[in-house]
Amino acid sequence: MPALLSLASVYNTILFYFAFNEKIAPVHIFGMIIMITGVAFLGLESGGEEPVDVSTTPSIASAIAFNENKTRNGIIAMTYGVLAPGFFTVKAYSIRKYPDYIAWDLGIDSLTFEYACYVIMYAVYVAKVSFVFEDFLYG
Repeated sequence: MPALLSLASVYNTILFYFAFNEKIAPVHIFGMIIMITGVAFLGLESGGEEPVDVSTTPSIASAIAFNENKTRNGIIAMTYGVLAPGFFTVKAYSIRKYPDYIAWDLGIDSLTFEYACYVIMYAVYVAKVSFVFEDFLYG
């Protein structure tokens, strides 16, 4: 996930180029290409994992559900991973566009939105897989 969050600088560069007419130097373009390539290679490297061992997982139901939907879960994880830097870009844009915006308010607003997204993701998970209290405690 930290590698995907490094894409925030790519998003910032593109947004600030169009929104604030900032210049992009060739060295910046080269750096972004290297960064995107590195994130892609990290994603390819972690794709060949073995199925989750049902006997060692705290909840058997969640292990079975994960093994059955591994491709779908991977797509969802990558989608959220690529969208996550967008939240940081929106913060950077807000700070630049509205200089009188109080940093405390920005933190509260962004955390409220972030946790609302988490609640929605957890509700979708609980709708697909029955609620298991151990999973809730495990995280």
